[in-house]
Amino acid sequence: MKKSVLLKSPQRIMTRKYFLTELNKLMGSYLAEHGFKIKQDCTICKTENDFFCKIKLSFLTYDTIRLNYINCSIKMVSLEKASTEIYYGHLTKEQIKEQYQMAVTLYGPRKEVEVDIYQDEQISLFVIAFKDYFEKVLLPFFNKYSDIQALSERYQEYDLEYQEGAGYIGNFHDFEASRPYLGYLCTDDAVGRRVLIMKYINDPKVNDFLKWYQACIESGQLGLEPYEGYYLKVAQKLIDWEVPQKYLK
Repeated sequence: MKKSVLLKSPQRIMTRKYFLTELNKLMGSYLAEHGFKIKQDCTICKTENDFFCKIKLSFLTYDTIRLNYINCSIKMVSLEKASTEIYYGHLTKEQIKEQYQMAVTLYGPRKEVEVDIYQDEQISLFVIAFKDYFEKVLLPFFNKYSDIQALSERYQEYDLEYQEGAGYIGNFHDFEASRPYLGYLCTDDAVGRRVLIMKYINDPKVNDFLKWYQACIESGQLGLEPYEGYYLKVAQKLIDWEVPQKYLK
């Protein structure tokens, strides 16, 4: 008589689809209470009052889930649509769409995780830790900066020196060097984003900022001569752009 053999059930292969499905089961309703939804691209997002809030889960999959980090960002929808059209309106519709999708108005906290998840119990533990981080760090960030005035104050922290009668002091390199990674991109269209934010809040210094920008262009600080015409057109578009009606007081 043959001896019976007890076979161990094979270890589950932790796929991205399964991980996200289980996350949704465990905290989908909780996130929905705050307006957020888990998406299949590994993001947790909501759009409310012209602000798109996104949490990105970055991980690798190889029979398990290695969660690397959690970051977050805010996109002011009307601002980024305007900025994209002003800087990239000459591109194809698909390219403009791609630029808009990449656009970020403000990056938030980033948390290094570096943990492997290969069992259901570990997903449950992750959910407990994530909720704590969500309530203590992510929600306060989104609640604070989903507001044009707060965004403006954040950007003002890294402005160039301003002198009454003289305007903004410094060259374009000073502008680039003085700014942290506030939003995507951090070079050319960062100027446009700054101008648009100033227009949203009716900042009286916006004309001085535009004069500084035009001076940088005309002195060749943004590139060689062939680019001057492009940037001068951009500057004119920024001058002509009008704030959406709902923001006018």
